[in-house]
Amino acid sequence: MDAARSARNVSRISHIINVLFKHGLGHVVDDLQLRYHLKFWNKLRKHQKPDNPEVRFRKAFEDLGGTFIKLGQLLSIRPDLVPVSYTEELSKLQDQTRPFSKEIVESTLNKEIGQTWHHVFKEFDFVPLSSASIGQVHKAILKNGTSVVVKVMRPRIRRTIESDLDIMHFFAKRLSKHHRYKNLNIQAIVDEFEFYSKNELDYRKEAKYIDIFYNNFKGSKTIVIPKVYFDYTTSRILTMQFIKGDKIRDMLAEGKRFDKKNVIHIGIDALIQQIFDYNVFHADLHPGNLLMLPGKKVALLDFGIVGVMNERLKKESINLILSLSAMDFEGVANVLLRVGTPSQWTNKEDFRREVSFIINEWYGKSLSEARPTTMLKKLFEECIHHGITMPRDLILIGKAAVTLEGTCQLIDPDFDFSKEAIPYLKTIVKKQMMPKNLISKALKTSVEFKESLVGFPSKLSGIMDTIREGKVRVDINETEIKEITTEIGHSTNRLAVGMILVALIISGTVTVGKDIPPMFNGYPLVALLSYGLALVLGFYFFFNRND
Repeated sequence: MDAARSARNVSRISHIINVLFKHGLGHVVDDLQLRYHLKFWNKLRKHQKPDNPEVRFRKAFEDLGGTFIKLGQLLSIRPDLVPVSYTEELSKLQDQTRPFSKEIVESTLNKEIGQTWHHVFKEFDFVPLSSASIGQVHKAILKNGTSVVVKVMRPRIRRTIESDLDIMHFFAKRLSKHHRYKNLNIQAIVDEFEFYSKNELDYRKEAKYIDIFYNNFKGSKTIVIPKVYFDYTTSRILTMQFIKGDKIRDMLAEGKRFDKKNVIHIGIDALIQQIFDYNVFHADLHPGNLLMLPGKKVALLDFGIVGVMNERLKKESINLILSLSAMDFEGVANVLLRVGTPSQWTNKEDFRREVSFIINEWYGKSLSEARPTTMLKKLFEECIHHGITMPRDLILIGKAAVTLEGTCQLIDPDFDFSKEAIPYLKTIVKKQMMPKNLISKALKTSVEFKESLVGFPSKLSGIMDTIREGKVRVDINETEIKEITTEIGHSTNRLAVGMILVALIISGTVTVGKDIPPMFNGYPLVALLSYGLALVLGFYFFFNRND
């Protein structure tokens, strides 16, 4: 690795190796085969298998600071990448870094704005409200009198993170050779962190997400999102509306009274609305990111961890919720296998069996006792053991639910997350099953069928051309040809029956509420006939799979 050979990176590698050894992680140093970086007296010391390795890693990351704290924070929300015991310990990492100077803040502002900061800001408080490894936050007032907060990125942070990423890739290649890490996809961890870091190193990306939330909740009577001022936002500074209120975290610490049940209802409603209606959701709704405002409103802050939904993930999330609610281990396992990416050594039957053990552990208990968020943690941990990588955004749904549940329990220790959330989820499921949504999905499926059928002849022609040109050797005997022909016939029949079935269901659904004579018991006869034929074809489709 070229970057690892540079003098700066060699010095940084030596520092990392010595910090790991200091915290009792000598086995990692040996696995990396980098003991020669240790100080002379440490090279002579033998290491023993450490107790509490999770705590040791957390302390080592704190010592290494900056990039490694960000890595630890990422891993704390990814129970599909590292065991849950590590995610829980790493969640204790605090990203609090010494502020940088007023001169650096001024220099950054002037460079990014393209003129001195006085041309944009009437006032600017150079004492930061908070300071972290990527940047720090300042309060300011624009020339027009608008109160804002400004995030300013640390100097040289990009170079630091890029250098540390080079070293992490170097470490990942070495550690991946060892059997003891076979349950951890270390390269995937580094790749995920690289993606995560590059997003954080461009404030325009965060600004884009904040603006999406702002427009989604613009008419809300309960949720407030800060407005972004894009004219004063660049890759290294982010300017947004200052919202005056009390953080829930501070109100709890000071014992202030507020309508706790109202805040809980707002939080749950907002999260479910974000996931299933807006397809973009805030995954880190802890008490420090919730601001209590007058008029029983709540403001959402800090959009550093955002999940994005697509239709497939939304559908599978509903399937997962329904399967968990029904304690259906087969359904849960199937959803996780469908959306996840199994490795070459994944044993799917063993995985299904382990999922059944987790579900059966709660069998017979009420849903509130079962704590679905706890089950999700255990299920994601089982995915690690079986080499199944989950989509980032599905993990973030679990992270969002667990974080919000923890927030609600801090607000009200007697709070029952399941009891409160299930009515909202039932509403979502009913909405998804409404006739107009079913029709929309059926039409979409029909279009996909049509596109596949239209494109099939040209694809088949291309394949035949390739075969005729001698680029593919095909060895098929007469019996195999007959079997293939028969199977094509069966597939065509099933496809035709399936399309007719969809058409009959759509026809029945469209006409069932209409006043179309002749009528029978208040329903149009044409609707009843459509449903009746669909039922007959459904039975035919199920019991005659070989036709």
